[in-house]
Amino acid sequence: NNEERPLIGQERFPYNYDSSTKEECNSLPLPLLALGPHWSPIGLTLYNYDKGDIETCLNCLPPEFQNTLIVASHGSWNRSPFIGYNVKSYSVDFSSDPYSVTAQRDLLPSLRNANTGLRIRPVDVRISPVDGSLLMTADRDDVSNSVTRAGGLYRIRRRRPDDDAATTTDTLLTTVNTLGENPANVVLEQLVDIPCARQITVSSDNPHLVYVSTFGGFCPLGSGGNRIWVVEFDVSGGDVTRSEVVVGGLLEPQGIDWSRGSLFIATSGRRSRNRGNCVLEIKDMDQRSSSTDSNSLPLNGINEEVVETVVCGFTMTQNQHHWRSLRVHPSGKYALLSVGAECNWPCQVGDRGTNDYQTALLRVELVDNSRGSVSIAAKGIRNAIGLWFDPNDNLLFTSFGSDQAAGIPNATSADNVPDCTLEVLQLPAEQETTTPSPTPLPVSGASPTPLCFSGANTVEVTGRGIV
Repeated sequence: NNEERPLIGQERFPYNYDSSTKEECNSLPLPLLALGPHWSPIGLTLYNYDKGDIETCLNCLPPEFQNTLIVASHGSWNRSPFIGYNVKSYSVDFSSDPYSVTAQRDLLPSLRNANTGLRIRPVDVRISPVDGSLLMTADRDDVSNSVTRAGGLYRIRRRRPDDDAATTTDTLLTTVNTLGENPANVVLEQLVDIPCARQITVSSDNPHLVYVSTFGGFCPLGSGGNRIWVVEFDVSGGDVTRSEVVVGGLLEPQGIDWSRGSLFIATSGRRSRNRGNCVLEIKDMDQRSSSTDSNSLPLNGINEEVVETVVCGFTMTQNQHHWRSLRVHPSGKYALLSVGAECNWPCQVGDRGTNDYQTALLRVELVDNSRGSVSIAAKGIRNAIGLWFDPNDNLLFTSFGSDQAAGIPNATSADNVPDCTLEVLQLPAEQETTTPSPTPLPVSGASPTPLCFSGANTVEVTGRGIV
């Protein structure tokens, strides 16, 4: 089901009309896009090939995807008919205030077959540093490896003149898409079998090196979710020359980002064992991952001399939405870190005590005397996974609506509420001499009220829901 949501007319609505009004909710910044109920948007990046003429680039995406925002959907688990499991492209005007979305198109069709149940679940997307293709991870793939079904790292590229009419790579799309659709006329091919693959980050110093995190919570092979991989590419052709585990022993290290020679890692908040509930740093990461000493890899994540602590225990451990995402600001001074909700909905910062930062995006300082300090950048966000800094250095992030419309009177998972959304967090300008203390910028659900969800204003729910 390739349901398309409207590009305009987004609003916020109360979860509880007894304590909030629609006007209070709409006083908050509005979402950039409503993406659909439990569409599960995870991957987020701007496709901007800058190494030559995209028209003649053999492995690039088709030219109509240049300078568009790419969003990958993990797919709904509880909606009938299901939605998502696809990769979409959005044209965004970053010069307007507020930003506006002017067009949408499908890059990959739904990768779940309604007849057979076979599926591929997209996770993250990043432009390849070597050949202009779009890299994608998935943490489930029922086709490429029928034994583990645990996903990997993939490449999406345009169809080349030398491609056969029917190739193995086409089998992925024709097998998992119910109608055999391929609207963008692209090729999807698995490059590396990486069990439970999640977030992607690319070295700026050595652009042939790509790092891939893992998380087993949604992966058929859950035991593969405590590793970080390095993937080395051939600069001339874009093929993989080496892939291996580079870090092991950490608790579900989903959140990773490369910045200024270091790999920063956010581990799961499920417990403190195996350095859970931490933000960590590995310096000289490219040099360590390129070592020719076969005994030096994987690095032991428990070794604090190699894997340094930025901060641990900054929030309470949790059982729900404990997986973390992390992106480092282009300045390198701080990272933004997601902390999900310890409930379905509603719950918020401080519900369990003063050391409870659930439903927040946290700013974690990375340099100087403030290193390890944590403050709230935004709150009222049920679960954010896709994080990306836009051309204006503001944060675009994806936010998940509540499962099964929990908290919304008379709504069900079949209704188009609450939408998963694409949000914009405007960040304060960086100062050269001091590290600013960020002011909390509520995106939704400002404490203690209003508690709001997002959607398109054309949606209606009977009873006391949306009116």
